[in-house]
Amino acid sequence: MTASSACNTSLRIGLALGLLLGALDLSAAEADVLLDDAVRAVAEFAPANADGSPLVIERAAQARHELGAVVDARPADGGLPQILAITPGGAAARLQLRVGDRLMQVNGHQFTAGEASAKTLHDAVQADAGRLALQVQRGGEQLTLSGALDRVETPAYRLSISPLPAAGGCGRINLALKPPVSESIYPIFLHSIDGRLGGPLLNSLDGVYRLSAGRHLIKVSEEIPDDRFWGAASNHRRQQQRHERFKILEIEVAANTTYRIGARFHKDRASSVKDQSYWEPVIWKEFEEGCR
Repeated sequence: MTASSACNTSLRIGLALGLLLGALDLSAAEADVLLDDAVRAVAEFAPANADGSPLVIERAAQARHELGAVVDARPADGGLPQILAITPGGAAARLQLRVGDRLMQVNGHQFTAGEASAKTLHDAVQADAGRLALQVQRGGEQLTLSGALDRVETPAYRLSISPLPAAGGCGRINLALKPPVSESIYPIFLHSIDGRLGGPLLNSLDGVYRLSAGRHLIKVSEEIPDDRFWGAASNHRRQQQRHERFKILEIEVAANTTYRIGARFHKDRASSVKDQSYWEPVIWKEFEEGCR
């Protein structure tokens, strides 16, 4: 396992632990169940170390800042980032942000439409000072709001996780390698496996997911480049979110077998965006590989 892999896993376990630390209303039994679920998920999807030893995840004490708001960095109208929800009693509420506000500047940095806005806001929130100065558009007004963010402390931890035994054997889904674009097969975004979240918490180690042998339902959306579409179809697809473009791929996983999946693009149906007939999830390669 690479250092990057261990770090990514640590971040996902850290997310689960952070949720538990913040869930003050939970009983000890309820907190144990949530933690057990998080650890079991990693054990199920993470590949074992080559020597079969447990996966060890270790992280020093840390702190982060939270705004306490849900922000749409890419609104459907193509405009500036928009506030979708405010956490009661959180930093955003104290700053007097409101649902519907558009973010124009943060700490002197100008917002632009697109994914760069998400990084701009994230970097500002996580800056050491822990303060924000926002310029927002509210209706026909432009307002300047400023204040301190919430600081969340996470203690140091060390976890040793052994892979779950698979009675009927196990196989893998490997998303690490890019599909053959020359064959009109493009990368996919994994939403879930058998209904379990495939993003922030259960995301893979180096793009590899360990699954028990048997039938699995994989929820994915396509990541076909925008330049493969044109006209009204291109505009409509750009407005859609990933969760609106998802499809389910059913895979019968065989023991000691690895599968690589992608999105096959049907060029002759590029204008058929609404019914999504322009793409389908496919297994573009499978091969024998030991799994335990």
